[in-house]
Amino acid sequence: MLTALYYPNTTISPGLVKNALFLWDRIEYIAPWDGFKPDYQDRELGEAVQGFSAPLVPTESEKQQVDKVVADLIESGLPEWFYVEKVPENLRYGIYPDKLLKNTREMLERRKLARGMQDRFETSAHVHSG
Repeated sequence: MLTALYYPNTTISPGLVKNALFLWDRIEYIAPWDGFKPDYQDRELGEAVQGFSAPLVPTESEKQQVDKVVADLIESGLPEWFYVEKVPENLRYGIYPDKLLKNTREMLERRKLARGMQDRFETSAHVHSG
């Protein structure tokens, strides 16, 4: 069984759905918590995606691994476009804070690589939200 990990969004676009049906048996997306349901504006698309997608909630161990990788990446030096304030708002990417450890979020904020928001955490990592 071929499975793809879809990142960074939690909703899958119609174009990817069409391609996915030919490439993979299943697509997993990183969900912020158990029971999370992606918000599809198009109800039919949401129902179609449910048939072959599933959430993947990061474990504490996986979050700790990400924390170490992020710390190492920050220490290696980063280009200007990683800094959230250097990126136009329409190119910033929002993620659910629960996908990361509190320490990781704080580290990213201290280094101005991300900015906390009400229910999302804003970074310069991608142009789509989710």
